[in-house]
Amino acid sequence: MAEHLATLQTRLDEKSTALAQAQAQLDKHHTELESATTKIARLEEQLDRLREKSDAEAAEYKQALDEQTRQYDTRLAQEEQRHETAEARLMTLLDDARRERQEQEKQHIKRQAQTDKRAEGLEKSLQEQRAALIEEEARHREVKWELRRYQDTEREMAFKQEQLETQITERDQKLEQLQETLREAETRLAMTPLPPFVY
Repeated sequence: MAEHLATLQTRLDEKSTALAQAQAQLDKHHTELESATTKIARLEEQLDRLREKSDAEAAEYKQALDEQTRQYDTRLAQEEQRHETAEARLMTLLDDARRERQEQEKQHIKRQAQTDKRAEGLEKSLQEQRAALIEEEARHREVKWELRRYQDTEREMAFKQEQLETQITERDQKLEQLQETLREAETRLAMTPLPPFVY
């Protein structure tokens, strides 16, 4: 039984070591989970800022385009009022304005495409981080389950060790009682007179 108790103690120590390792791994996954969550929040914030910047640039471009159109219309009306012979010049100005407007539209489309590309990249990165977060959460749940299993095993081993120690204590008590009974019997035997020796 002493050997069995030693074996149980060894197994209990091994389970305790495994439990400590599982706890350390759980803490590590918890830290990685918090890091991934923070990174996703930062990417979402960056994506929101990029979208806000894109919307602001679009509104600014539209406002500037409307203002330029109004200015060109005003200039055209003034030129028509000054003299009808300035029609060619006015047409040139109008063509220049149209070309400038087309160039600005091209630049806006280019900037919008770049913004969309950056937003797409951020969205892809965000999806990857979310997938990594889901995977990390799955590992986190697995480690927690393993930790609970180690804890259950440790409690079971501790219970068996307690039962074994109780059995050993009861055996020692019975052994002590038997030894006491034996001493009493020896004492009585020593005090009992022997019968006369008969030849």
